[in-house]
Amino acid sequence: MCLANAFDNAITFIEKLNEPWGIKDAESRHVYLNPLARRYTNTPNNFTIEGKLDVEFPADWHELHDDLIKHDKITINKKGSVSVLEVHHWNGASKPTPYISDKIPLYDRDSNCIGIIWNAKPAPIINPILSVFKNNNSSIFSHTRDEITEKEHAVIWLIIQGYARTEISDILNISSSTVKSRLHSVFQKKSIFNIKQLRELYINNGIDSYIPSSILSNGLLFI
Repeated sequence: MCLANAFDNAITFIEKLNEPWGIKDAESRHVYLNPLARRYTNTPNNFTIEGKLDVEFPADWHELHDDLIKHDKITINKKGSVSVLEVHHWNGASKPTPYISDKIPLYDRDSNCIGIIWNAKPAPIINPILSVFKNNNSSIFSHTRDEITEKEHAVIWLIIQGYARTEISDILNISSSTVKSRLHSVFQKKSIFNIKQLRELYINNGIDSYIPSSILSNGLLFI
């Protein structure tokens, strides 16, 4: 039986949507890509995707296959949606471009998970120094000596996303002491004393949704 038959309803739903959407089965084999998903993944029109694993695709992003499969499994085990920051040469871009991919588990009539459905949309990125103009709000970023630097913004953005200091050290390729120093600097500049206050400050001003450009490189990151 054709693998796609079990996903007919989902395919009908996504085939004409104006964003990249795709479907994979519970073993992370591809079932369907809508036209924009083919463009997004740089997949040739004459390449048959049904039953293929990520590593089998004729595109450079297949180097991310281990992490992609890991995220598929987390989505299935979590029984809920998972968001991932994906940075690569999507849509044939000449330089790495960040997208946010939302993965959602799919179930049959007996409530058995049969795979995942995913989409991708451009990630919101902003230089923290410019955010004051976007939000017309000087409570966080201002052109003074207490200005938050982009390096500091990268650390606190990752903290707000739930990453531990040791993980931030690995992601940014800096020492744990540097992570601690940048966090302490932000606390001093903004007269706050703990992570709870930091999170409230950033979320209340909408800055948490903007991804610092300094953390972007080819790869995947949970958000």
